[in-house]
Amino acid sequence: MADTLDDGDRERIIDALYAGRRIDAVKIYRQATATDLTSAKRFIDQLEARLREESPESFSAPARKGCGAPLLIVIVGVLGAGIGFYFAEVAGKRPAGPPPAPQPAIGMPQPPAQQ
Repeated sequence: MADTLDDGDRERIIDALYAGRRIDAVKIYRQATATDLTSAKRFIDQLEARLREESPESFSAPARKGCGAPLLIVIVGVLGAGIGFYFAEVAGKRPAGPPPAPQPAIGMPQPPAQQ
């Protein structure tokens, strides 16, 4: 796959990586090679690792560890489950039928009874 990259695309990818724009690098690679997202990301990750070993001073942004997305997914899942259980519990305690009529406040005059 990397053999299909011309020098211009390769330079644009490397420049994007040096500037910390990994998403742009993946997009450039995908457009140049017509590969799927997973393969493109894998290639860019390997290229970035190699470039960081060869010339770490060229990078303007520190290396990312890549655990943000899975952590976000776990947090959203836990919150969603908690909200779901809360509403299931509240719905389970609600009596069936129409809501009760409102009661007048204490000390307020009662409306006259209708006949």
